[in-house]
Amino acid sequence: MGYFTKNEKRAALLLCLLAVLGAGLRLKLAREGPVEGLTLEPAAEDSAVLRLVEKELEARKLPIDVNRADQILLQRVEGIGPRLAGRIIAEREAHGPFRDAHDLADRVDGIGEVTVQRLARQLAFGDTTSGRRQ
Repeated sequence: MGYFTKNEKRAALLLCLLAVLGAGLRLKLAREGPVEGLTLEPAAEDSAVLRLVEKELEARKLPIDVNRADQILLQRVEGIGPRLAGRIIAEREAHGPFRDAHDLADRVDGIGEVTVQRLARQLAFGDTTSGRRQ
């Protein structure tokens, strides 16, 4: 199961290769000094393209399943830090999976209605039938 198409994977690989080549060039220039006529300042067009790529990647961000995610994965959600992720996991392990965002807010300290509204699009609540519930 992949999240990217074959062409997207190729493009990502090409970007990685270009980044490595660029880093190598910068290292070479740092050691040997600048080459006449070669500048390493980003062009305005490059910045615009990078912003478009960033927006596209942000739009493709998949929701994180709160009932399966480990602490590191939970911390990828904007607004969830290490302590909150730890509280979410501790509550899930103690009392079973969360039904929805409101159940998460009811059971975990530090998550209120405002936080639920902010996080709702970034979270999923799969596998709510397994686990224990007290």
